[in-house]
Amino acid sequence: MKRSIDKDQERPKIGLTEEVVGITEYLSDRELKFTGILKHRYSDFNVHEIDPNNEIVKLDNITTIETENGNEEEEKKEEKNEEEEEEESPAKKTQQTLTKIFDEKIVQNFIGWVTKNDLSNPTFQFPTTQDKEARTTVHKSIKQGYPNLTTHTGSNQCVIADLTKESSRSTFERRGNNNNSRWPKNRPKHLQFVLYKENKTSNEIFGLLARFLRLNEKYFKIAGLKDKRGITTQLCTYQQLDGQRLLDLNRRLRGFKVGNCKYVNTPLSLGTLKGNLFKVILRNVEGDKQKIEESIAHCSKYGFINYFGMQRFGENVKAPTHKIGLAIIQQEWEKAVRLIMSPRGSEKFRVQKAKKIFLNENNYRQCERMLDRNMYVEKNICRNLNRDNNNWKGAIMAIPKHLKALYIHSYQSYIWNTVTSARIKHSHQIIEGDLIKADGKYRVITQKEINSNKYSLKDLYLPLPGPKKDLVLPKNQFGEMFVDLLKKDSINFDSFNSLQKVFICSGDFRSIIAIPGEIKFSFIKYTDSTISLIENDWQILERKRSKSKENEEEQQKEQGTEQKKETEEEQEQEKQKKQEKGEEKAKNTETKEGTGKGGEKEIEIENENENEKEREKEPKELLALQLEFSLKSSQYATMFVREISKMKTSRNYQVSLKSGERNTMKKRRRNFKN
Repeated sequence: MKRSIDKDQERPKIGLTEEVVGITEYLSDRELKFTGILKHRYSDFNVHEIDPNNEIVKLDNITTIETENGNEEEEKKEEKNEEEEEEESPAKKTQQTLTKIFDEKIVQNFIGWVTKNDLSNPTFQFPTTQDKEARTTVHKSIKQGYPNLTTHTGSNQCVIADLTKESSRSTFERRGNNNNSRWPKNRPKHLQFVLYKENKTSNEIFGLLARFLRLNEKYFKIAGLKDKRGITTQLCTYQQLDGQRLLDLNRRLRGFKVGNCKYVNTPLSLGTLKGNLFKVILRNVEGDKQKIEESIAHCSKYGFINYFGMQRFGENVKAPTHKIGLAIIQQEWEKAVRLIMSPRGSEKFRVQKAKKIFLNENNYRQCERMLDRNMYVEKNICRNLNRDNNNWKGAIMAIPKHLKALYIHSYQSYIWNTVTSARIKHSHQIIEGDLIKADGKYRVITQKEINSNKYSLKDLYLPLPGPKKDLVLPKNQFGEMFVDLLKKDSINFDSFNSLQKVFICSGDFRSIIAIPGEIKFSFIKYTDSTISLIENDWQILERKRSKSKENEEEQQKEQGTEQKKETEEEQEQEKQKKQEKGEEKAKNTETKEGTGKGGEKEIEIENENENEKEREKEPKELLALQLEFSLKSSQYATMFVREISKMKTSRNYQVSLKSGERNTMKKRRRNFKN
């Protein structure tokens, strides 16, 4: 008989360790530590963007569209004026021409078909016209008014308009609204909306929205990437997308919602947010409460090391993203592609098999067919190589720009983490040659400034390696360390120059200490690890809707109060009758049992023993720590949790904690059943 093995035990160990990506140090005493499970459920990790106006981004409106000036009526008037102004547009002229040849109802049906733009019904057939000159007029008119359509003459002398997939896409890539020939002149050109998502990536969602609305997913703009495993709320923009079309999708969406739509003049770009508000639950917390509070207080005052977190480097032990980035910087294109396509232990068996077919058989077409729909990077690589075999550089260039940049950023992050760890280990004081920011510029600190004690570790910066012209290095051993690390990888600062435009890899400076915003925390007792402990935006919205519905029902109930009272009185009388019967039955039972040897005493002792056993079987309470804090853009909540707890944030370590809790819960459930 085959022995049952826990799924997590039989799965190969996956995930990088912190040490591999340069994360080794802490700011506070290592004795201020405790353990707790991070992201046990994705609902334990909630993130809200903080916009440039310091407003927390929330989903609380999925029905109406705001205008930038808040005046919807005025915008409707503007739209009406636009319609009047466009009486002589090419499309209108075409409609007028067609009305002279065909019945008005036929023309209206044609316009409806064009507007619907339904690829499942790709052709529209006009009535038979024997007049060749009239058919020629129809062909020319449609071409002028609707350039996205193609036309031809059918076998029965009728004109057939064809909405081909290519022409449809080219139109909708440019514009997001169905009525794309007309966008109100006074309406801002970009739709801004709030995206609320649960346990999904932004790219996965943009792929779905693009499919539903027939848009080009690469034109969705965001201010910052968000974790997949969590509940996140962020701003997005898309050029000339009609807000109502987007809102109408909500009834079809699973695992994400859209709302708070308004039209704005400026699209979002990466980095255009002030920060993020985090609400985090650590489950099954074990440790001294006083030490936990001390550790949080220390972090609130002195901050934590501003490491790039584990999310930056992916989960593939054999091919972490910083190694892919290094291969690209070295311009070893084939190596970079093969690293991207290497299987991960956490992937589905089918996906792993597809990647092996790619690596071992060079069968790019079959690999693409087997990959999941949301694997955009891998699919783009397969398509490009299928068209142009062995063009490895072309395959990398086919990856969307913002995703290409992530590989280079990952390598820069690895170097920065490594040097930062060495600097923190060396000293917690400012030393000669360190970099500070003064008057908006990064420069080396002077000896006079060091002696003044005006500056501390909070004021210290280190550069991210990039093109030499943008770079200022510390004038001490840590500046030399940057040079040595790059040399070890057979590159130098000039290696970034040729990649700067395509991969957005300019150098930057990063504070080595991050100071969190106001930290709120509380301890929560729970017995069921499957129950969510944070109320999210969607739950709040649903609760408000439900409350509104209850209020309506209350008003209806008040109208029939008298009828309700009568019913309640009848129910109360029925209840009393049942109680009387039950008491009578209980008396008879007591008399019966009392006639045996030992009588009532035996029953009492037996009941006490049973109650004691029940208490033993009841699930014991577990402790959770709820944290709420804000961080600036590009700072990692996982590194904050690492500092206060002294826990590893690698996936392997968290999986081991989960396994421990799962085994404890299983044991308790077993006892409860017995």
